[in-house]
Amino acid sequence: LSSSKAVVESPADGKSFVLKVKGIEYPMIFVEGGTFMMGAENRYASNEKPIHEVKLDSYTIGKYEVTQDLWEAVMGSNPSEFKDPSRPVEIVSWNDCQEFIRKLNSLTGKNFKLPTEAQWEYAARGGVKSKGYIYPGSDNIEEVAWYIYNSNGVDVTLQPSILLNKNISRKDIREMFINNKEKNNSNEFNCLNNT
Repeated sequence: LSSSKAVVESPADGKSFVLKVKGIEYPMIFVEGGTFMMGAENRYASNEKPIHEVKLDSYTIGKYEVTQDLWEAVMGSNPSEFKDPSRPVEIVSWNDCQEFIRKLNSLTGKNFKLPTEAQWEYAARGGVKSKGYIYPGSDNIEEVAWYIYNSNGVDVTLQPSILLNKNISRKDIREMFINNKEKNNSNEFNCLNNT
């Protein structure tokens, strides 16, 4: 693989694919379009009201958040504070992400972009395979996610290394739902989408 080229390899289903950039593999997962009820009606999500129906066409989305090694392969540097090539890149702005996407599109000839809020939420809930839970896999956040109130006061959003110290089934999983304990129903995760 040339240091200046990217390769896209499509699995047998012809919808999902593996993006390879400078030797770094990044799986893209096909999400079948559908309709779901977006939003929330609880006191912690006042900006998520009202719950409303959203219809989405099919799309692909990154199985994981963009990793530090993929970011470095595209951008040439890694700005993350918590260095680990397999962890999500952090300390990046929206403008940094736009530049990353511009360079990735140039390398691949594809049309990547950030997922919309609706695409992200739909995939995080499991897409057409969702069982209607509030969170991926449960209506009880304690069962599926680490967050400040169930992680001994450690803000896990600010310290990604906490993920490796918890009972996670696979250390390399970067769940779409922040610091998720389990896979969602569709094995779908976060970052880029390509429509």
